[in-house]
Parts: sequence; C-alpha cells; structure tokens
Amino acid sequence: MNSFVKKLIITRPYSWGGIILLGILANVIATKGLVLNADLAVDVLTALLIWSSSVYILEFFHKRVDGREPVTLLLSAVLIFFLISILVWKNVLTLSFSLLAIIVSVVIYSSKIKKSPLSGFSFMFRGLVEVNIFLIILSVHSFYDLNSIFPVLLAIYFMTNSRNLIGDVRDVKFDKYTFPKKYGVKASYVISTVLLLLAIFNAYNFEVTFPLIVYILVLALSRDAYFLHRIFVVTTIFFYANYILFILNKSIILVNNILFVSILLTFTYSMVPRKSNSLYLPKNK
Repeated sequence: MNSFVKKLIITRPYSWGGIILLGILANVIATKGLVLNADLAVDVLTALLIWSSSVYILEFFHKRVDGREPVTLLLSAVLIFFLISILVWKNVLTLSFSLLAIIVSVVIYSSKIKKSPLSGFSFMFRGLVEVNIFLIILSVHSFYDLNSIFPVLLAIYFMTNSRNLIGDVRDVKFDKYTFPKKYGVKASYVISTVLLLLAIFNAYNFEVTFPLIVYILVLALSRDAYFLHRIFVVTTIFFYANYILFILNKSIILVNNILFVSILLTFTYSMVPRKSNSLYLPKNK
C-alpha cells in the first residue's frame, strides 16, 4: 500500500458515507429541498474537509499509539486552507467560530491517550465534530434558526458519542485512560445504550429512528465491540438517509429501512455453518 493510499485510509473511508449524508442533511434543512447543484457539491466537500482535517489532527496526537502511521500537521493545514477558502467565499461570518470549534473539540477528544480528568469522558467530545459539520454548513447558508433544528442537533451528538463509546470498548485492551478502561465494559454498554435512547427520543420519529432502534436490539444480543462498531457505522448512514427522506416528505423511508435490515443481515454471512467459512475466518488461538 503506497503512502497516498495509507493517508487516505486514515480518514476512515467507511465513515465517508455518513459524513456526506450529514452534509446533505444540513443542505436540505437550510434550502428546504434537495437540488443536485454546485451548492450541494460544495457542502459535501466542506463536510469531508472538516472530517478529514479533524482526523488528521487527531492522528497527529495519537501517532505514538498502536504503532499508527505517522501524520504531520501539514496534511490538516492544507485541508484547512481549502476549508477557509470555501468559508470566506460562501459566508465569512462562519469562519470566526468554525475553526476554533473544530480544533478545540478534536484536541479535547485527543486527551483519551493521556491521564487527565477528561480522558475517561473524552467520548462525550467526539460528537462535537459531527455537530460542527452540521452547524457550519447551515451557517454557510445563513441558516441560524437553532431552535428548529435543536432536536436533530442533539440526536446527532448523542448518537455519535454512543458509537464512539462502542469504539472505546473495542479498543479497551489497548487504551489506558478511556471510560471502558476506568469504569468497565458493562457500564460502557449501558451508557452507550442510554445515549442512543436520547438520540431516538430527540429524533422522535419511528420511521427515521428505525435503524437506531434495530441497533439497540443488536446491542442487546452481542458483546463483540468490533462487530458492533462496524454495524453502528452502517446504522449511522441509514439514520441520516432516513432523516433526509423525512424532511423531503418522501414515502420511500420504508424501502430504505428494508435496505438497512438487508445490509445488516449480510453481517451474518460468516455465521452460517459451512465448511468454507473456516478457510476465511481468523483462527482462534
């Protein structure tokens, strides 16, 4: 794998779909419709730039953990330069709070690798990245009616933190100061479930929150955090897609939810008892 591909992989391509849909969701709310035009493309690019620059900053602080690929701040600087250019072009007022909010939230979240009062609760700051993406794209369109979007804002925040806590459970053998390490895996699953219930409560629509509800059922059946985090990534994508469809008053949310369940069930592929699975599954030591 060459250096460029490695740097690209660091940005978590499996999360791109969710980030793109988050950008589209903000665009749909601000413009009250979905039009495939340059503005939509710029909003998607803005979301990806914020996400990627945030990840690179995070990786810079975590470069000594898990033998990760060394990352310099130059990568973030280049992406932030393009982000600043877009924000100045679209709405310079956005610039005053956006960059500070991104950097502060990422730096605080990176405290998970250090022994500090915040390290155990660092997962509660992870959702601020997605919240910032959402707010920045709204403000690019001069949309400042926070009261009307406060429920979805909370849903995004709680859902992302819930997912991140599952990620901390996944890495509990390697991290030293995270919530699962300090307070236990069982407590982490409980808190993750509570956060997800808060997201569902704030989204307040069964059709929209169906993927989150299904995920809670999966969470009740499994304690494989690696498996659960992968499923949560897919769940996030379909939750955002449902929200977009709901705002657009489309009647195909049912189809989207069926598609979600179908994709979810593909995770059972390796569980079916067949001899060929033994050739591809990792051997237990």
